[in-house]
Amino acid sequence: MSDADPEIEVVLAAYDAFARGDITAATKDLDPEVEWIPPIACGGGGPRVGPAAVAEYLEDARAEWKHLTSEPAAQRVGPEIVVVHRLHGNLLDGAPREVEIADAFRFREGRIGRMRAYEAPEEAFAAAPLRRWIDAYLAAWESNDPEAIAALFTPDAVYRFEPWEPWRGGEEIVAGWLEHADKPGAATFHWWHVARDGDLWTVEARTRYHDRRGDYSNLWLVELDDAGRARGFSEWRKQLPEGAGG
Repeated sequence: MSDADPEIEVVLAAYDAFARGDITAATKDLDPEVEWIPPIACGGGGPRVGPAAVAEYLEDARAEWKHLTSEPAAQRVGPEIVVVHRLHGNLLDGAPREVEIADAFRFREGRIGRMRAYEAPEEAFAAAPLRRWIDAYLAAWESNDPEAIAALFTPDAVYRFEPWEPWRGGEEIVAGWLEHADKPGAATFHWWHVARDGDLWTVEARTRYHDRRGDYSNLWLVELDDAGRARGFSEWRKQLPEGAGG
């Protein structure tokens, strides 16, 4: 039950505040560096970072409704809270509307650190292994710890990246990773899950380096096994023109 899980209580309180139109209350438990990611198909300028940006997004979303009934149902999935959110009511022009989406929340030191939205609830639940793998990938990117890197991949994994010369097997992957390692804090990274075919996941991402390397568009193919490790990883990347990194 939700009363046994304080993180679920925090999330449900935010939904209740949103339905009332109290955006200040809806955002009071956000981490200072919260990442808020709407469904990629909805557009809207990509992720919002920070409570002020999230508040602006929620204000705009709530302003579309004249009357709104919000019915969230929360469930813990590993380290995350997944909420199936049903909204129904009337838009500003009086037209009736009914929507069902799903939001996956991740906490950081007692506050909401990330929300990633999905158009279909089944996608939110199915993508949980991918989200866990990318969280672990980003942690390894920051630490460059050989054990953390090796834990991402199966012993016979294949890692392909520019210039398309693959690293084969855990030992070669770790060595190649460390040879090309970035320093901790060298970049910020935002990603979207865009497709799935069985064990193969397609991910679109943006990488912003804080030095002169600039911004990159990334496309990943990640093949996960039943234990959540990658059997295959392929990356395409292209540098974006200056000012096009959103």
